[in-house]
Amino acid sequence: MSDGRVYYIDHGPRATTWSDPRYTGPTSSTNQAVDEYGASSNSSVHDTNTRDEELVASFETRGVELWNLRQVYEWLKHFGKMYASDADKLYSHGVDGRMLLSAVDDQSLQDIGITSIMHRRKILMTIDDLKLVQIKRQS
Repeated sequence: MSDGRVYYIDHGPRATTWSDPRYTGPTSSTNQAVDEYGASSNSSVHDTNTRDEELVASFETRGVELWNLRQVYEWLKHFGKMYASDADKLYSHGVDGRMLLSAVDDQSLQDIGITSIMHRRKILMTIDDLKLVQIKRQS
């Protein structure tokens, strides 16, 4: 007998979840709808930049160089639904935190099949932000 709850299969890490993977971002405290890109209905460019900064800060304490494949996958999935296939590609090519910081560049992202220049630029800019966080942690 079912209790009416639905679970979803997250194909990237091959796991089941109670969260609908079509909605990647949290809803606000007023329960605004979240669109397919993880933005609330009244998001602005400033809100997007703030979310990016919050994302980097949320991973800041973990030590990026120690991230496993799953943590890199989750980091990229936080960019929104449009980046899910990119997250799958990094995961399937074994990109962990150390590799993310030291070996990922525009050419390597193209080589693994990330064709969108805008996706590659966003990924690389955020990697640069993560590197800055690492430098600050070490000093």
